[in-house]
Amino acid sequence: MTGATPRVAVIGLGLLGGRLSRELVAGHPEVSLALYSSRENRREELGRVFDGAVRAGMVSVGSTKDDPAVGVEVVVLTGDQTSQVGAASEHLAAERNVVTTVDPFECARELWA
Repeated sequence: MTGATPRVAVIGLGLLGGRLSRELVAGHPEVSLALYSSRENRREELGRVFDGAVRAGMVSVGSTKDDPAVGVEVVVLTGDQTSQVGAASEHLAAERNVVTTVDPFECARELWA
């Protein structure tokens, strides 16, 4: 991926996903972000927060109903922990790099299987 702009999808834009998105935009302008939330009001809010980056084409904001995997090298799952296991498995099967914030050992064990 030398010379290419890495594209990262952050799925789940609550407290953790929103914070991570802000850190990536502020500290890593070389990263292109695709942000996905199931909540329309959260998508609108982050669209306003990242307005300049959205207009510059470095950030897109979409619904979790959209396909977040298009052109993405890394998928970061920060939403509901019970849904992360299935989503992580799907993205791993598609040979994408996955970062998950799943915490309970029972959920993590499923990912290690």
